[in-house]
Amino acid sequence: MDDRRKRLLYQANHMGMKETDTLLGGYATLELESMDEPQVAAFEQIMKEGDNDLMNWLLEREPFPAHLDETMMQNLIQFKSRCRP
Repeated sequence: MDDRRKRLLYQANHMGMKETDTLLGGYATLELESMDEPQVAAFEQIMKEGDNDLMNWLLEREPFPAHLDETMMQNLIQFKSRCRP
């Protein structure tokens, strides 16, 4: 894994809120290594957002903003749905 992906993996597991760490860290652990460059860039952009906003978007309490990659956000929402008991 290259340094950029390693940094993103660490960041995804240490966002701040336990719930965000679990969702984004779990997704990154499974998917980051196989992502192509545009996907990595989209994930990196999402990682710049705040925990509370991310949780509201991933739990579909609020629509996510247009500046975030729609496909990546949908992938994260689907991952969240698969992880629910």
